[in-house]
Amino acid sequence: MPGPTVSQIKDRIVTMAGQVSGINSTADSWPDDDFPLTAAELPGIVVTPQPVVQYGIHGHATMVMTRPYTLLIASARTAHDMKVLDQTARESMEPFLISVPLYFVTRPRLEHNDQGLAFGSAIAPDPLTIELMTFNGAQYVISLIVLNVTTIHTE
Repeated sequence: MPGPTVSQIKDRIVTMAGQVSGINSTADSWPDDDFPLTAAELPGIVVTPQPVVQYGIHGHATMVMTRPYTLLIASARTAHDMKVLDQTARESMEPFLISVPLYFVTRPRLEHNDQGLAFGSAIAPDPLTIELMTFNGAQYVISLIVLNVTTIHTE
């Protein structure tokens, strides 16, 4: 039985991220150049898969793979000329540095009304930072969370 595809895992994470309290929108790609995230869509999460970081062959027909998925949290739009994050901008992100990781830690198999798609998942121990990012002519307060997802694939 083949394991879940990258698209299936990404779609599941997008769906689950939308269940985190306070998140107004989720997407599997950043909006196009003409339509940046609006104030009504913030805070929002954009999920993107990254290249496989670990894999192993077990027996003659089983592969275990770990792929990171980046969850970019955009909590607020800022003045375009802001150079340094002010306290208000930082505080707009703080709740999500707790609620987003906790939501996924309690659902390690990416369970959503089922037994889950993954063998397991874990939040990467990378430091959680709050930064400014300009995209599509708009400036956002952002943070990146990396969710490492392990899947099993069989013939």
